[in-house]
Amino acid sequence: MEKTDYSIQFVSNITGINPHTIRAWEKRYSAVVPKRNESGRRVYNNEEVERLQMLHDLVDIGNNISDIANLPQDQLTNLHKQYITKGSSKKKKETIDIDFNRVLQNLILALDNYKLDIINHEFEKITNDLDPRAFALDLIVPLLHEVGIQVQSRRINIGQEHSLSAIIRFHVGKFLYSNTKSEAVKKKPPLILTTPEGELHEFGIMISALLCVHYDINYIYLGTNMPGDALADTAKQIEAGTVLIGVSPFMNYDKPDFTQNYIKDLSSSLPEKTKLWVGGGNLDSSIYPEAMIKIIPSLQNLDMELSKMSTIE
Repeated sequence: MEKTDYSIQFVSNITGINPHTIRAWEKRYSAVVPKRNESGRRVYNNEEVERLQMLHDLVDIGNNISDIANLPQDQLTNLHKQYITKGSSKKKKETIDIDFNRVLQNLILALDNYKLDIINHEFEKITNDLDPRAFALDLIVPLLHEVGIQVQSRRINIGQEHSLSAIIRFHVGKFLYSNTKSEAVKKKPPLILTTPEGELHEFGIMISALLCVHYDINYIYLGTNMPGDALADTAKQIEAGTVLIGVSPFMNYDKPDFTQNYIKDLSSSLPEKTKLWVGGGNLDSSIYPEAMIKIIPSLQNLDMELSKMSTIE
């Protein structure tokens, strides 16, 4: 059989396994070990696609992936022939097409009626079908934006907003902490995610962490409210390649002098080889020399930067 290299999205469409699951099977169990192309992207040959398909079929009938991921190919093939009837394979199954507008409407309706159990259930279902990037950019970002609008117009109160925020934090945390980094990823210089001292808005860096998972970036999540001297020391101790701090527009508006001084002091305190990225906050790029920091104005810009970083590494 001629070997042809396939992208992870193509493999996902062919097998019905979402890309996040394919990556997880590779990282946790070495179910397949794909090559990388010149751009650093995973590429799969026919044998690997066939192996993933058999694993998927066997998992569908109740096998644990941890029990079968490392079976030799002949044993896996025999097991598949024994238990998967001819024609029952989901080989041409397409990935689920999610109507995000409908999902958002359902979540807002449930929130409006204080149906928090329904919201939690919706998140449980949808996170099984989404990779971290889609979960972050296609669901969480527009949901938070819509809730913000509804709070401003007083159609949703602060209590409802906080309840939703708690559910989102829980499910983002599940995504982040159920992910096991491969040894190859662990060897890369880590990217630190945090916010400045006094900045308690967390969703920007949580979403950024999801993008790091998606692009196989080695990251360290420090949470919010990080003093500059402690952050600089942490970056030095772990030999961070990049520090990304998230600044909300509220903080930049309320404490512009503090924000500027924090960034400038941090830049001068970081190790020479550690890059400083600042996300959000409607920062005035003219205040900061380009050599000092990289301003990331939006999550879409961060998505592109992390994609490039993943390719380079």
